[in-house]
Amino acid sequence: METIIRKPKEFSADFIRQIVELLDQGNQISIKGIEKRLIKADLIALIVDSDKVLSTACLKKPDPNYKKAVFESAKQGDIASQFEKELGYIVTHPEFEGQKLCQKLLGVFVPQISDINLFATTRKDSMIHILDKFGFSKVGEPYKDGLNLLLK
Repeated sequence: METIIRKPKEFSADFIRQIVELLDQGNQISIKGIEKRLIKADLIALIVDSDKVLSTACLKKPDPNYKKAVFESAKQGDIASQFEKELGYIVTHPEFEGQKLCQKLLGVFVPQISDINLFATTRKDSMIHILDKFGFSKVGEPYKDGLNLLLK
């Protein structure tokens, strides 16, 4: 297994396809237009084994309107401007869940982006627990079917 952190353009089309498939399997986001959003990310982090993507996370450049809506929905609109980037698209291949790959990946990735004020959103209590280990705190109110805003 190896951890790779690169700009999106530096990944093969096969890796991008595998990430899209994992995000689709995760059932947490709409994958409509996801490939374009992946390519716009600042960085993509992966754990791979024999060219198979096992876990992924991205440092995203959120659309300003999306970011505004997230923060306002969580009743935190007054601080949105303090958070430029989003940590997102965090998912582990279903066959490898329970092996703490997500934590291993974030353990390498988050220190490399720790100088940035980050936000993340999730519905999953398990992801809130994992992100807490990396300095994220849940803030505001849940919105849109249980989404939570977390800040670092």
